[in-house]
Amino acid sequence: MRKPLGLLVAIIIFDLPAMAQEKPAPQAPAQESSEKEKPQQPTFKYELEGGYTYRSYYPPSAARFGMNGWNATLDYNWKHRVGFVADGTGTYKDQGAFGKSSIYTLMVGPRFHPFGHRHRLIPFGQFLIGAGYDRQQIPNNGGFNPKTNTSIAYVWAAGGGIDVRVTKRWAVRAFEYDYEKSHFSDFLKIVASPSESNRRITVGIIFRWGETD
Repeated sequence: MRKPLGLLVAIIIFDLPAMAQEKPAPQAPAQESSEKEKPQQPTFKYELEGGYTYRSYYPPSAARFGMNGWNATLDYNWKHRVGFVADGTGTYKDQGAFGKSSIYTLMVGPRFHPFGHRHRLIPFGQFLIGAGYDRQQIPNNGGFNPKTNTSIAYVWAAGGGIDVRVTKRWAVRAFEYDYEKSHFSDFLKIVASPSESNRRITVGIIFRWGETD
């Protein structure tokens, strides 16, 4: 009886160092990060923008001239990177004896955000299609009575820009450039009418609401 008992004691004594080595060493408590992780910026379902637009207008039978005015857009963000926008503009130019020119456009189309909305800088591209209204007010000149010429046009535009997030809900449209094509003539003869190749530059302020994620 003593021999088996002594053998058992000897085995336990010699196994203690091995058991101690196999036991995993306690891990030091993880150090808390000194900086908290910044929360992700949400994607808002709606964005309303208003601002200033400069239109470089190029009529077929006259020299190019610049027009100043306003721009307003309502953007519906369908997905994180894809949305749909309604875009309205109004620009004006007083050319003295040559009259006053006013151009209004209303277009809709898709807008793409390649990097989403989670960064401070938010670039985008868009393609818009719709209608435009051109009004030319000619004053009394050389014995001719004043008159007003108007026309409706099919208009499309393609371009893009970059927004800068200022706060969670407010952003600035730092720059937007669009190439615009129009046919300001009889709407029923739109295919045969000469076209205008215009340029638009826009800056503005954006309010966002209805976050989706």
